[in-house]
Amino acid sequence: MESNTNSENFEYSKNSENSENEEENMKKFRIYLQFWIGQLFSLLGSAVVSFVVIWQLSEMDPGNNTIISVAYFANFLPQIIISPIAGVIADKWDKKKIIIISDTTQALLTMVLILLFFLKIIQIWHIVLLIFLRGVCQAFQSPVAFAIVPILVPKDKMTRINGLNFLLSGVINIIAPLIGAWLLVFLTIEKVLWVDIITFAIAFFTIIRIKISSNHEKEPQSDGTIHSNKIVFLKEIKTGLKIVKEIKGLGSVMLMAVFLNFIFMPIDALMVNFIKIVHDGTKVELGYFMAAFQVGMLFGALLTTVVKKWKNWYAWILFGLISEGVAYLILGLIPKGMFLLLYLDAVLMIFMNPIVNSLFQTGIQSIVPKDKLGRIVSIIMVMTNIASPLGLLLAGILADTIGSIQVIYVGCGILTLIVIGITSFSRGFRDLTLHCEQIVSNVSSPQISEIPEISEKT
Repeated sequence: MESNTNSENFEYSKNSENSENEEENMKKFRIYLQFWIGQLFSLLGSAVVSFVVIWQLSEMDPGNNTIISVAYFANFLPQIIISPIAGVIADKWDKKKIIIISDTTQALLTMVLILLFFLKIIQIWHIVLLIFLRGVCQAFQSPVAFAIVPILVPKDKMTRINGLNFLLSGVINIIAPLIGAWLLVFLTIEKVLWVDIITFAIAFFTIIRIKISSNHEKEPQSDGTIHSNKIVFLKEIKTGLKIVKEIKGLGSVMLMAVFLNFIFMPIDALMVNFIKIVHDGTKVELGYFMAAFQVGMLFGALLTTVVKKWKNWYAWILFGLISEGVAYLILGLIPKGMFLLLYLDAVLMIFMNPIVNSLFQTGIQSIVPKDKLGRIVSIIMVMTNIASPLGLLLAGILADTIGSIQVIYVGCGILTLIVIGITSFSRGFRDLTLHCEQIVSNVSSPQISEIPEISEKT
């Protein structure tokens, strides 16, 4: 009788604990949704600014591919230089404060841009400098936003949440260039830029009301000197590199990403003049073309969100990458002025991207300790994008030198398929995808036993 009573008490205690844990998880999840909504508004403002500013550059120096490439380069460079620092800060500092400081700084930079346009003293170098400074803010913000997910979202919901992130980000990026394009038809650029200030205000009042708990372990205090702080920082970077090295197969994936990110840079760098010069389009056609990419992103993200459990990650990722390469090649072959074909190809090119990225992100979030995720993400971002700035610069220079954006697109499409074909034979690539899939599914397999679990104490 006593044994039965003890058993009942144990079951009651266990159920009570599970109920409390579930309630706490739901509370955290609601906090994440509030944070997420605010960031979507912030993303909308930033995307509108990006569109109108790049179009303005093309108007200030018509047909110059190099100038636009330099602008994209200026935005991208901070991600390479600052991301390692930002990753450590994301793990060690108050994540809410980092987001607020980053968003506020970007809004202030937009105000400067509005003033320069209003006074009619704007120069190309002003725009490039402000683009660079906004890129610095985004370099700090991205690792933090990524690292917040596993803190507030239960593991079994992470794949779908990552897919939902792509889904709603896709919606924002669909409407942003359309909003920017049509507003430019009726308003001056300084008035259009106020969209960023309005969306910042919404994001600010959303995040200021929520509390995001810290997930890092307490570290021994340094003596406060610059030398001491530098040693601690270098130790954090070294720890991150050690974890990256321990994840077998990640090296193959990252090497592939280096080449693919380099090869895909001409799409962004040459897109404006591809529509404006090659196809005789206007800002409206450019807006539709950019929106078409995001429609593909939206459909892919929707599929990622709907599918509760993906099987055979390796096959899906490989198929997704190949489809992007084929669409890239076709983009350079579409006849002049065939905008419907351009829009369709853009949709097909990007459709599999959220699926591939969502699976990869979920895998990294599942196998890396939460308190070290920020620096790991930053290291991965830096290493996989190390050649991307060069790709941006070379795209504009080559386009101006050979005089054909189409030839560059066709050549890059072929190179994409070659890189994917070589990587597909890598055992590390296959093993890593299997390992991540089985971690998420809570299924062990002797086929990938050589891949170690990442220790929380690493």
